[in-house]
Amino acid sequence: MCIVCPICNGDGCNVCNKTGEYELEYTPYVEIQRPLIIKYVADNIKVISSELSRMYGKTPEVDVEIVANGYEVIRIDSLSGSLWIALSLNKIENPKYFYQKESMEKWLVKEK
Repeated sequence: MCIVCPICNGDGCNVCNKTGEYELEYTPYVEIQRPLIIKYVADNIKVISSELSRMYGKTPEVDVEIVANGYEVIRIDSLSGSLWIALSLNKIENPKYFYQKESMEKWLVKEK
């Protein structure tokens, strides 16, 4: 993968062999951490919803879907669809994410 040389900004230098491009040995990878994204959305929901409303005319809706088997399941409806997030009420653990209601319901039955 080639990028514009960060040393000379494409003008050509000894680092890029006067080509203006620098070859990366591997593709850069950034791990996305869903719990941090959800926390950011939860902490900034008013700003995010007003910006989505301004840009697209729709405000995401966040509601508690169900509280059962020691989990609170939150449903988020937005332009891209629905997302269910199951948060444990009894122990500290990563939230569970579901993109289909049926999957969430099957998982919740197993957690009894």
